[in-house]
Amino acid sequence: MAEPNWLEYGWDWNSPDDVRAFVDEVLAVHESYENAWETLSVNGGENFYTQWWCPVQEAIKQISSNFSEDDLIESLGHLLAPNGYFQECDEAIFDALLKYVDGFPGKYPGVYQYLELVLPRDQVYTSDWWDFSWNFFEERYFTWTFWGPETLGKNKNVDPAYLERIFLLSFVESSPYKSFRARVALAMNPITPRSILNFLFENRNSADWLVIDPEEDGILLCEDGIYALDESLGELGAMREVALETLSFTYKSEPGGATYMENLFGFPWEASDAKTCLFAAFAQNTGLSKSEYAVLLEDEAPIVRYFLSKNPSIDVETKVLFALENPTFSYIPYNGDPSMAEEVVLN
Repeated sequence: MAEPNWLEYGWDWNSPDDVRAFVDEVLAVHESYENAWETLSVNGGENFYTQWWCPVQEAIKQISSNFSEDDLIESLGHLLAPNGYFQECDEAIFDALLKYVDGFPGKYPGVYQYLELVLPRDQVYTSDWWDFSWNFFEERYFTWTFWGPETLGKNKNVDPAYLERIFLLSFVESSPYKSFRARVALAMNPITPRSILNFLFENRNSADWLVIDPEEDGILLCEDGIYALDESLGELGAMREVALETLSFTYKSEPGGATYMENLFGFPWEASDAKTCLFAAFAQNTGLSKSEYAVLLEDEAPIVRYFLSKNPSIDVETKVLFALENPTFSYIPYNGDPSMAEEVVLN
C-alpha cells in the first residue's frame, strides 16, 4: 500500500477514534510503527517537515488542549501502544507528547513502560529514538534540529532517573554535538539530579563538560555521588581536544545544525558557541543555589542576563537590579529568508 498523502489528510482529530484511525492508516503502510522519515525524506527534509512533522505536532497540540483527560489517556494509548503493547513510535509524535501534553510523561499511567523501551535501564542498546531522531534540513528556510533526548532532558514531569540515563548515554554517544545538546537540556532542568548539575556547573569555564567517551574507555567516574573525569586515563587528552572543538563549534560532524537552538530555547536563535548555551540554560534553571545565580550574574552575555532576569528563583536584590536594567536579547531568526530577516528583540 502506498504512503498516504499526508498533505490532504484530515488532521482534525475530534475523538480518540480519530486518533485510532490515524494509527491504523500508518500501520496499514508499515509492518511496524516506523519513523516517517524513512518514506517521507525521499524528496528531501522539507518534504518530511511540511507533510509530517508540522501537522503531527499541531494535531497533538490541539488534542492536548481540547480532549478530556480520559480521551487524552485513550488517545495516548493508541499512539504509543497501537496494538495493545508499547512499541517505539515516530519521533514527531513522541516529541509532541513531551512538549504539549500537560504532565506528560509522569502523569499518565503506563508511559514509563514506553520509556523503558526507548531508554532502558541496562543501557545495553540505544533505540532509534536515541540514535536517529536528529535531522538537519539542507535548506536554511526549513532548518530544524531535533534530538529526542534533548526534549526529554528538559522535561520537568519525568522521573529524574531517566535524566541520569540521558547524561550517562551522552558520554558514549558518537556525536559530540548531540551530547552537547543533551547536556544543555539537562542544565536548564531543575529536576536534573544535583550530581549532574554540579558536574556541568563546576566545569562550565572549561571544555570538560563536553567530553565524550564513544570508545567507552571509562572516562567518567562517580564516587559518593560526585561525577568527575578520570585524569589518569591516557585518552583524556584526545577527548579534551574534541571537546574544545565542540565548545567553539569547529568540530566537523554530520548531521549539521547543532547551532540552531529553537528546539532547546524556544526561539530560532543560532548560537555562536557552546558555553553561551550552557550559561543560558543555567540562567533558566529555577533550582540553582543563590551562589550559583551570583556566578551567572557576572556573565555579560545578553541572553544569559535576559533569561536570568526572567527566573523567579533569583533573590530580591537581583530582581531589583534587573528591574532597573531591563535586560534584552536581540537575534536574527535563522528560519526564514536571510535577505528579509529582521532583528527580533526579547525584553
